[in-house]
Amino acid sequence: MACTHDRRSSGGPRGETSAGPVRRITIGQAPGPVLQVLDLGATMHSLEVTCGDGVRRNVLLGHATPQEYLDSTDYLGGTIGRYELAQSLNCSTYVLQ
Repeated sequence: MACTHDRRSSGGPRGETSAGPVRRITIGQAPGPVLQVLDLGATMHSLEVTCGDGVRRNVLLGHATPQEYLDSTDYLGGTIGRYELAQSLNCSTYVLQ
């Protein structure tokens, strides 16, 4: 099975925080998965997928605004891991049942 990556992204102002402006980067497009990442420490903001009933839903737990990520003591949306681990998972699949 071939692995392809959609490297198209769009960035736009997502909001202002006490630390300055935060941009949103969108990777992917419907009907496939669509990931939105904030440039606030590579914070995953949303991941939209099509569920079994055909409805698209955001499946990430997170905050509504970038400032809420800064103010919170919760660790939501963090990207965790090292490059070597991410590279070893390249083109991997997971079947959600």
